[in-house]
Order: sequence, then structure tokens, then C-alpha cells
Amino acid sequence: MSQGRIFRLTVALVLIAAAAMVAVPPASYATQVVLKSAHLDLDNGVLVLHGEFGDQPLAVWLGDLQLQVQQQSADQLVATVPSNVENGSYWVIVTSTVDSGHHDSLAVAVGSYGEQGAQGPAGPVGPAGPVGATGAQGPAGPVGATGAVGPQGSAGADGSAGPVGATGAVGPQGPAGPVGTTGAVGPQGPAGPVGATGAVGPQGAAGLDGVVGAVGPQGPTGPAGVMGPVGPQGPAGPVGATGATGSQGPAGPQGMAGLTGAVGPQGPVGAQGPAGPEGPAGAQGPQGATGAQGPAGPQGGPGLSNYQVFTVGVTVNLAGQVGSQTLVINCPGTAAALSGYVNWLAAGVRGAFPQGVAWSGWPSARGQWTFSLKNTGFGGINGPGEVGVVCANAN
Repeated sequence: MSQGRIFRLTVALVLIAAAAMVAVPPASYATQVVLKSAHLDLDNGVLVLHGEFGDQPLAVWLGDLQLQVQQQSADQLVATVPSNVENGSYWVIVTSTVDSGHHDSLAVAVGSYGEQGAQGPAGPVGPAGPVGATGAQGPAGPVGATGAVGPQGSAGADGSAGPVGATGAVGPQGPAGPVGTTGAVGPQGPAGPVGATGAVGPQGAAGLDGVVGAVGPQGPTGPAGVMGPVGPQGPAGPVGATGATGSQGPAGPQGMAGLTGAVGPQGPVGAQGPAGPEGPAGAQGPQGATGAQGPAGPQGGPGLSNYQVFTVGVTVNLAGQVGSQTLVINCPGTAAALSGYVNWLAAGVRGAFPQGVAWSGWPSARGQWTFSLKNTGFGGINGPGEVGVVCANAN
């Protein structure tokens, strides 16, 4: 690539793994590879990667081309890039050379970029999974508390009258009744003889005062009394308002002008006084004219399309302790493989493999994903499974 052509690189992190689609292989003796960012410097012919790489030996791929690793640390990789890399989108894949199950990838694009294209249509909804087996019946729950007492029912209808009972024995005598009312007064008897004159009784109490009589006419005015002494002086009254100012008197005659005195010598220059306070800020000036529009940025590179998940049913057959099996799945057409997964189908339900089975997977070609299964358990494994690959086309 000539020095005169300058390319700008935009690195887009593509989140490929999903918790419901991509299985994470169990940890082994190698550190998990995590790729966070990539910077392609074509002028210097290097690809600088940042992430979590541990101390295991790693291999770096740019699409189908394996790159030579110049430097490696726990968080940075530097790999050599040939000068004739063509414009387009590439998958950068970092994988462990010790355990191929530990790898990570992201997409980079080389060349000019246009505006981002419109979002593609949503993919079709996948088929519904099989219905799971019915679980065992749970234990009976505890007896509930006694309910509240219900409302009282309505009164029943009156029954028919029973037969007349036999006459009872005579009861004991009751208590005496109350005293009757007093009878009417009889007629007055005849008058008796006149008695002797009695002694004089004591004097009766004084009668009530009579009503006050009317006021009589006023008598003549009596002579004037002697003048009493002068009372003490009362407190001073408030000060009255100030009177109006009088008119100015006439000016007096001007005196004679005195003689002009001699001019004295000039005094020394005084020290400079302190600086006065800072004046207020001036008014804001008018806004400047709008500058010319800058040049358009470089056109963005092509993206990915035809994103799809391709799944194939397989038979897993692993002998005890040392059993191993290799499974390969290819993307349809010219699509590139982004990620892959493998599942154990117990009774038609996706799930984890039995204990003792470990697996790993890696991109073995542009559109291919390979899985390696190992059984360290004592018993053999034989049953249905499935492998899947996430695919897309680079535009």
C-alpha cells in the first residue's frame, strides 16, 4: 500500500455472545482470552490489540490470514500486518495455541467509510422448543386456618300449637296488698261556745317604708367661698413648629484686594497613589459571522448482513475416561462464522453435558466452526446433541 493513500480505521465492537445462544466452555488450565479493542496502523504495518491475554501463547488471525505476533503482554498484543491488505471488513480472532477453546474476536474495517446504512429487517422467529416433561407432584401444603363464623341464619317458621297441659296445683298466698287511699272529709260540726278574751299579743314588726316623695324646688345660691391656693405648674407643652426662614439681608460692601504674593518653589513629585478599583466589564461585542462548513468526513466502510444462526443435530458418542469426539459445522453459502455452540439434548431439552464431559470450540476456517469433546468420567456417553454456528456476510 503506497504512502500517498491514507486510510482511517474505525473499530466497532460486535457483541456476538448471548447468554441464551452461545455457551461458554468450562475453565481449564489456560486463562480466558478477552479482546476489548483493536487498532490497525497500516503506515507502520502493525495491529495493536488490547484486552486480557494472560501469559499463554496466542495466535492472531485477520480474516483467513494468520499474523506474526511481535510483542505480547498480559493486556496488549502487537502483530505484523502485510502492506497489501485490501479494503473491507475483517474478523480479528485471538486464540490460545494451548487450549483452542479460549478465544475471542471482534470486527475491524479497513478503508473509507460512508454513512451508516439502514437497519436490516428482523430475522424470522425461531421454532418453539419442545415441551418439557411434567415435574413430580409437590408435597401437600399445610392445613389452612379455620374460617370466620358465618352470619346467623333467618328464623324458622312457627310450629303448630301443642296440646293444653293439665291444671297445676294452687300456689301459696300472695303478699298483703298496699294501703287504700284516705276517705273523703265528713261534714262540719256545729259551732262551739265563745271562749274568754285572751292576753294582748306582742307588737308586730315595723311596716315597709313608704314611697319617696317628689324633689322640692332649688333653694337660693349661697355666697362664694374663699379662692383656694394656686395649683402646681403643669408639664411643658410640645415644641411648636419652626417658623419660616426670613429673607436674606443685603450684601455688605466688598473690601480692597490684597497684594499678590511671590510664587513659592515647586514641591517634589508625590508618590504614585494606589491603583483604583477595576472598572465594570464592558458590554459584550456582537457575535461573529458563522464560519464556513468544514469538509465532509471520510465515508464509512461496509458492515455485516445476512446475520443468521445455523443448527445441526448430532449424535454424541464418548467412551468412558478417554473418549473424545470432533464435530464440525459449516455456515451456508459464503457467510463467515462469528461464533459457535454445542448442547446436550436430554429428553429433547437443551442442557449441560453430564458431569465429566468438557468441550471447546474454535473457528477452523472462514465459514467453519470445530468442536472437540472429551469424557473424563468412568461411564460412556451416547445420546442426541446439537451444534450451532452464528454466521454473517461482510459487505
